Amino acid sequence: MREKYILSLVQFSHSSKTKNLPIWERGFSRSDEANLLIFNNSYAFILGLIFDHGIKSNIAWTSPHKLKQRLGHLNVKRVADMEINQLTSVIAQKKSLHRFPKNTAKHIIESSRIIRDKFRSKADLIWHENKSIISAKKNFLKLCGIGEKKANLAILLLAREFRVKFDDVHLLDVALDSHVQRVLLRSGYFNTSTKEGTAELNSAFREVHPNFPALLGTPLWYVGRHFCTMTQPKCKTCPVSKWCSKLFQRINET
Repeated sequence: MREKYILSLVQFSHSSKTKNLPIWERGFSRSDEANLLIFNNSYAFILGLIFDHGIKSNIAWTSPHKLKQRLGHLNVKRVADMEINQLTSVIAQKKSLHRFPKNTAKHIIESSRIIRDKFRSKADLIWHENKSIISAKKNFLKLCGIGEKKANLAILLLAREFRVKFDDVHLLDVALDSHVQRVLLRSGYFNTSTKEGTAELNSAFREVHPNFPALLGTPLWYVGRHFCTMTQPKCKTCPVSKWCSKLFQRINET
């Protein structure tokens, strides 16, 4: 059952539904201008990652563009020199760019100082330093407000959307955001709230998709966002429900 469930994810990842998703359905903004900035400015990409906590991803990835409009620039050195209260007031202007403006401002300023001091003010050196995801992940984890999950997400986006070539992309684990974790937990096959469960998940995904196991996070994220929702999940129309053990459990109980 579990193997068939994972294979159904692989099949869904190759379907037209996931291959031809518009950019906002792949986690980015609904604004073309905001996306253009993210794809052409590596520092804006870092800011998008930092904004992406506690708010919807579409809003988070729009925020670097709005921050640039409010500041009049996105200069990493100038942002690094700002005081936290100063940047907090900019973020908190109506309409606030984040529900936690002070924490977000702190993360942005501290990360900007790290980029200035350790990466010569060039954010893309975080991943272009060499072609290893291990090195890139270590660099991402040096930034403030970016943990294991966001580091994995960043590398996945760079490889999948920006076509950055990593020699060891087969080592990248699935980014466990709230949508992905909910789908996995409800499936009944993986409990990613424990280290053992997460290790089991990564091992299983590597067996089925050895070249790029993290790509299986894309269909999981899509299923979580559109079918396996927090309330009133659409099990009957879910593309992977046939092999979902929780669904079988509910059928057997009725």
